[in-house]
Amino acid sequence: MKKLTIVLLALLLIGGMAFADITLTGEASLALQYDLDADEFGMVNGTDTADAEFSFTLDTADASAMGDADVYAVIEMSGSIDVDIDGQDLDEDDVILGDDETGDEISSSVSIDTAKIVGENWEVSILGMDDSLNMATDFQDRDGSDEVDSDDNVVSGAFGTGDGASLTYEDYTVGAFYYDGAYAAYLGTSMEVADGVTVGLGLGFDGAADVSAELAYDMDGTAVTVAVDTADNFADMDVSLATTLDMDGTAVTLDGYFFNDTVAGTDLAVEAGLTLDAVALTVTGSTLITGWDLAVEASTDLNDEIALTVDGSFDNANAWSAGASAVYTVEDYTVTLGGGYTSAGVIDLTATIENTTLIDGATLYLGYEADDFTDVGADATDAKGVVAASVTIAL
Repeated sequence: MKKLTIVLLALLLIGGMAFADITLTGEASLALQYDLDADEFGMVNGTDTADAEFSFTLDTADASAMGDADVYAVIEMSGSIDVDIDGQDLDEDDVILGDDETGDEISSSVSIDTAKIVGENWEVSILGMDDSLNMATDFQDRDGSDEVDSDDNVVSGAFGTGDGASLTYEDYTVGAFYYDGAYAAYLGTSMEVADGVTVGLGLGFDGAADVSAELAYDMDGTAVTVAVDTADNFADMDVSLATTLDMDGTAVTLDGYFFNDTVAGTDLAVEAGLTLDAVALTVTGSTLITGWDLAVEASTDLNDEIALTVDGSFDNANAWSAGASAVYTVEDYTVTLGGGYTSAGVIDLTATIENTTLIDGATLYLGYEADDFTDVGADATDAKGVVAASVTIAL
């Protein structure tokens, strides 16, 4: 830690450094609570530094050069010096206690972001070529990242290492790589073939073929996209459908995702949504081939202050659940009432009120929560629930 401090101070003394992207997070709380199951009452302190870190960029720089002839070259670079202190418990050697990883560090990075030769309707990149195809996209957050993106796809056409060069001419891109017997090639295009109609195609080859295709229509409130990815000479495949129809305040959506993978197997998921004025209804069917699971959710805003949600689920093992919640939000506080019941006889209940204006910078909370109101007996841990009042100060 001493070495890090000395180096950091030295860097701070160097003139001309621009500080940016400073991040520091954490929170502290004090709760007065009564645990109805344990029959315990008292004050509980809490601090959350699990995600706390102190990081900033000491300095950044970028540079570029460009010719001015009919055919010219372009190169763009960027770099930074970063400091990261992760807030973990450190020993005198700057090592996280119980772990062998360094907790604090000063790091630098530099990258060449663009290097290409440009002509009138074409350009050649000498930084490499595309090495994966992902046109089909799952509508579900399959990898638990809290966002839906191409990483959720079960099938991803991957070829080569991304090395080599690529040539782009108008709507077409061709890439190639070869070294000591290893090779890969890529062809891709995306173009508008009619008003509102776009076609995309990708082909990769490194001994086995990966093929992707996409057809999209978007015009006058109607959008439909169908995409397919295949990998390893069509051994693996996924297909996605995304449809939106918007008509004078009524919106209808239909999404689907099907995959046939040599490792993950075969499955299908479908989701349909209907929004009519202030009411939204969503029906989701997951794992429809290997063991179906249906979920339904309906929500509505009664007015600017009250939002209601009702949901339920049912699966092929005859397990089901149902729940409802109401949220009342005004300028000074938010009240939440909710509960649910499952086929296993589990009842959960929530009644809370929060305020963020009585004390500037702090959240006041009063509530009752029980995860399993019917959990009784000697091993019961959350049958009667917990009543708590707390104040939380967060950064």
